[in-house]
Amino acid sequence: MGPSALLAYSANVCHLPEVSLNHRQPRSTALFAAIASLLFGGIAAGLASCSAGTESATSSGSGSGGATAASSTSSTGGGGSATSSSSSAGGGGGAPAECVTSADCAGHPGGPVCEPAQGVCVPCTPTEDVCPMGQYCTSQAECAPGCTDQSDCLPGTLCDVDSHACVNCVDDGQCVAGTICVSNTCVPGCSPNHACVPGLSCCGSTCYDLASDVNNCGACNSPCPEPPYTTSTCAGSMCGIVCVQFHADCNQDPADGCERNTLQDGPCDCVPGATQSCYNGAPGTLGVGLCKTGLQTCDPATATWGPCVGQIMPIPELCNGLDDDCNGVPEIGGCVGCQPNTGSCNGNVGTWCKDDGLGFMTEVCDPLQNTTCNPQTGKCDGACGLSSLGSSYIGCDYYPTVTANLVATQFHFAVAVSNTAATPATVTVTKGAAAVSTTVVPASSVKVITLPWDLTLKGPASTSVVPFPASVKVVDGAYRLQSSQPVTVYQFNPLEYAIGASFSYSNDASILLPVNVWTGNYRVAARHHFAGGSGFYTVTAKEDGTSVTVTAGPNGGIVKAGAAGIATTGNGTIVLDQGDVLEVVTNGGAATNDPNDVTGTLVAATKPVQVIGGHQCIYIPYNIGYCDHLEESMFPYETLSNEYIVTAPLIPTGGQVAKVEFVRIVATTDNTQITYDPPQAGAPSSIALAGGWIELPDNPNDFAISADQPVLVVQYMEGQDAGGASGDPSMTLAVPKDQYRNDYLFHAPTNYTYSYVNVTAPTGAAITIDGVPVGGFVAIGNSGYSVARATLSNAGTGDHQAVGDKPFGISVYGYGQYTSYWYPGGSNLIKLHN
Repeated sequence: MGPSALLAYSANVCHLPEVSLNHRQPRSTALFAAIASLLFGGIAAGLASCSAGTESATSSGSGSGGATAASSTSSTGGGGSATSSSSSAGGGGGAPAECVTSADCAGHPGGPVCEPAQGVCVPCTPTEDVCPMGQYCTSQAECAPGCTDQSDCLPGTLCDVDSHACVNCVDDGQCVAGTICVSNTCVPGCSPNHACVPGLSCCGSTCYDLASDVNNCGACNSPCPEPPYTTSTCAGSMCGIVCVQFHADCNQDPADGCERNTLQDGPCDCVPGATQSCYNGAPGTLGVGLCKTGLQTCDPATATWGPCVGQIMPIPELCNGLDDDCNGVPEIGGCVGCQPNTGSCNGNVGTWCKDDGLGFMTEVCDPLQNTTCNPQTGKCDGACGLSSLGSSYIGCDYYPTVTANLVATQFHFAVAVSNTAATPATVTVTKGAAAVSTTVVPASSVKVITLPWDLTLKGPASTSVVPFPASVKVVDGAYRLQSSQPVTVYQFNPLEYAIGASFSYSNDASILLPVNVWTGNYRVAARHHFAGGSGFYTVTAKEDGTSVTVTAGPNGGIVKAGAAGIATTGNGTIVLDQGDVLEVVTNGGAATNDPNDVTGTLVAATKPVQVIGGHQCIYIPYNIGYCDHLEESMFPYETLSNEYIVTAPLIPTGGQVAKVEFVRIVATTDNTQITYDPPQAGAPSSIALAGGWIELPDNPNDFAISADQPVLVVQYMEGQDAGGASGDPSMTLAVPKDQYRNDYLFHAPTNYTYSYVNVTAPTGAAITIDGVPVGGFVAIGNSGYSVARATLSNAGTGDHQAVGDKPFGISVYGYGQYTSYWYPGGSNLIKLHN
């Protein structure tokens, strides 16, 4: 293809119509090499062609305007002559001159004009151009087709004296209004010195009607916004919108577009801000026992009734002296407390009394986890038994789950299983009833297990941001990973950032939480809809018959239909069986800053579930390249706290330079108040509604966050072009101070170029990593905590151990070519509240 076509192709690859993945070096280098090869290859071929033509002319002995070979004595042709190096008629080798004036050249075969410097007769000279009309005298004293002045050109054309060509124009002044001179041709356009026709304005080099052009409405480069499900308009230099078919602007706010799908959800059904009492319990239970009404508010974003907040509905009776099932009787007949440390076995199912004596736990003892039921206690004996595991990120039963990512399928979805014990761990992976793999992870080592993509959950693979087609429910969509002894598991989507000369450009990783710490209550963190690409969350069930109710946050917007029971408002209920996955994705248009965002969604399930939030591929911020995948396991609501320390990642350029990040704080309770130490300029101090969130953009600081209610704190690494020439977007959760540990067994993949760990500890604490004391701590305001950023070695397996004399937190991240990963290195997951 020609250079212009190749450059167009380059632009198509590296700067896609809306957004691109990380198409910089080496892809841009390869592309430059391809362009150079074609350009210079084309020049070389042209030169070779010219050489062949010259040789042909030489061998023929004569030609129109041609020159002789050096071995000939002389030659002539129509309109030109040349002298050889061996002899000539005059002017060389001391021979007498042919002429002194042009009068001497009358009738001479060399031409009628004397070239005085050489004393030879030639067809013409620049000062004595006697060429016929339609020709001009070249610097080689030959007549050639072209022009010297206007007399050589046809009417309607002009002589370009620089190129000696008859052209349409030489400068803009020779073109009519509304056109400019480009490559000697008048084409539509304008310039500062050449105006448009009356009624149009010059924007750059193009004429626009500022009264009606949607991309230049009222002023140059002032595009009209196009909110979701609208068509932009410009009339009288004012922007407006028109709703697309089957959508309505119920809340009369054009900023969020035509938010209601009237075909699916019916017409607008309430006035934004209106309230009403509500109750979803069984008839006859309201006002009995604990049951009471709640309050519903008409969502200002969708003009639909929001969730019923504050209601108490019947639940199975507990042995607590209260009427939980609202039947008018406080307790089940004969209800008594149980004796801790007592229980029984029914085959491999154990039942045992809770430590507080207020109810029983049921536990399935699994041979794959090397546990057996103890008939005296009813508990599963073994390192993987619930009473042995405790509540942390270390466990024996996990559910790796593919999430939406645009990455090519040649790259691998994988998990890294880290076994820091002194004995091998046998790891079994299944998907539904199908066996996938069995792997032995040796003592004190790590094994990477690649797993096939679930393409329905992954969505399309593309080098540009393309839409995820629909929200989905996938039966047996998750993998189940069981280990014969406790391990830590990290999920990579994908594992590699490069295979040979191919780069993935869209990576992130997540720490997986074992099922023994799952609950039924979560708040989601993700990102907004981006250039057609979706933010998402996935819900994975542990048990059959799990009823999952999702309620959009106050800033949620629109999600895509496709999962039965989940409306496009982001609200609904769905039933999942063990291993089933619900993936809900945002909907919206092609805007890079589309407001639809599932952040703040409340996930409430009747049985324990896993929730992962993230994005297909997104710029952070929305206008800074480049696009990268996000994902992270959400911490259960019960494990969230009021106190966090946030530390920015390190730029891998040497020294202790922090990279800017976005910090998002998600409320779990209405009217949440927030303070910062040290204070952060411009940072909001309150969140009005549960599920609402605030954000601190472009922040390189380390600071403490204190809230009067539990909150979820999310950190987003910004794109490489945001500074530091490294790392594209990735996502992690800040670990609550209440969940800090004295020791961590964590993993940093060795296939990345750089890996780091941020250590946040009480000031003065003694911390070691792999037995080496950590230094360089810097105090964080007046919080009483300090942070150090340590480089992790790629030598060995990637497994590391951090130990401290006081509880501390860690955050692990790394950089590859045009990508990054980030996740909490570990956490306790103790229930801090109900």
